[in-house]
Amino acid sequence: MLERKKGLSKALNKGRRELRANLEILYQEVVQNVPDLAARFNRLTTHGLLKPSEETLVNHIVNRLGRLGTEEADQLFENVWINRKFKEAIDAIDRRVEQTNLLLVKRIKKLETAGIELPEDIQTICATILSIVQKTEQEYRLAQVRDKISAEILDFLQE
Repeated sequence: MLERKKGLSKALNKGRRELRANLEILYQEVVQNVPDLAARFNRLTTHGLLKPSEETLVNHIVNRLGRLGTEEADQLFENVWINRKFKEAIDAIDRRVEQTNLLLVKRIKKLETAGIELPEDIQTICATILSIVQKTEQEYRLAQVRDKISAEILDFLQE
């Protein structure tokens, strides 16, 4: 499962780079041909995943440029869709790992409270698992906070 996540993450990063490059090329065209939309479009070139509202804006811009339905536009929107699917698959794996971790913790806690004397090596394994799960949860929360702060800073800078 983690190998699959690693592969999906690599594919998503590659897709994000491609999307950023394509959006940068499109931005140059927007600056030349529809400068009134350039400011709104500029913030899209800073990341590789588009929200549905941002995708609508890109669709509007591509339409204004008269490129809707072209191979390049179709590839751009396919890249957006594929990146979104990769992100959803990664999030699903994360949720599954989290559920598995919670189940492990519950079962270990149940063993500990049952009053059964576990062999020392089993106790060590249980303590190690609990420690890993706790560290994983802390790292996950920290990553969420970092992502939120980064997004807020980017939003502030783009205003």
